[in-house]
Amino acid sequence: FMDRSIAHASPLHAVGVLSRADEIGGGRLDAIHSAARIAGRYEQDPELRSLCSTIVPVAGLLAETGTTLREVEFQALRTLAAAPNDVLDVMLVTVDRFTEPSLGPLTVEVRRPLLDRLGLFGLRFAVDVLRGGTVESSAALANAMVRASGLDQLREVVNRQFLPRARVLQARAALVGLRALVPPTTAASREHGEWLGAAVERIEASASELAELRLLHLAISGAAAFDDDMVTAVRRLVLEPDSRSRLSLGADADSEALRQASLEAATRWHARGGDPFADPVTTEACELAARTCEAIYASARL
Repeated sequence: FMDRSIAHASPLHAVGVLSRADEIGGGRLDAIHSAARIAGRYEQDPELRSLCSTIVPVAGLLAETGTTLREVEFQALRTLAAAPNDVLDVMLVTVDRFTEPSLGPLTVEVRRPLLDRLGLFGLRFAVDVLRGGTVESSAALANAMVRASGLDQLREVVNRQFLPRARVLQARAALVGLRALVPPTTAASREHGEWLGAAVERIEASASELAELRLLHLAISGAAAFDDDMVTAVRRLVLEPDSRSRLSLGADADSEALRQASLEAATRWHARGGDPFADPVTTEACELAARTCEAIYASARL
């Protein structure tokens, strides 16, 4: 069968989330940036790459509070941010210091709900942006918190990688179910099993969308011996929304430029696949990439 990976875990339908990213490094203001660097290192791990396509750091508490921030909470945070520097420096060191009754302009009854809603990182972040004058309303603060949480990045990954191919991924899952229905090849069931297996194989072989998913799986999972530039090229070739961007062309490129670029790309992939030292999986991935480029060339001629 063409797509030997569909019955196993695949990075095609999984995104890794580095949760509670705001707690890295004791909740410092650069915690999200530190989490992003850690996520980048995780993405280079071959075992993790075989399970998910990308890893996104997310501060869930900050995202939740940002999407539900109330005006009374904003006013309390603004009062807190107006406190003297030496008071804030003490209050925002630990949870115990923040809830110390003798410190700060807010009562403990107000501070504890704020701590539950934002955590130390969220409090430090809110105070920092309020004192910096970059936000002046509850809506602006809420938007800043959501952006800092990593939620927008996660949404972008989902919208980019899954939504445009939702039906193809559903079809892929249906083929997994059909494969499971293929009965053991006993004398009584061999005819039905061979018919069903052949039908599934024909669908896989004829559907260019499934071939592209197979290519993406081989590239980002590390099954094919591709370097970083080749993986990036495959991501672009499969995930970009239009033919010109799939081949790194500008939006104003004419049909002739598109045909030329697709033909050159197909030639390069064929040459890589023809390497006598390449393993069978890498050869297959190169041929799939060449097939995709040839499909772009054919569509550009219409």
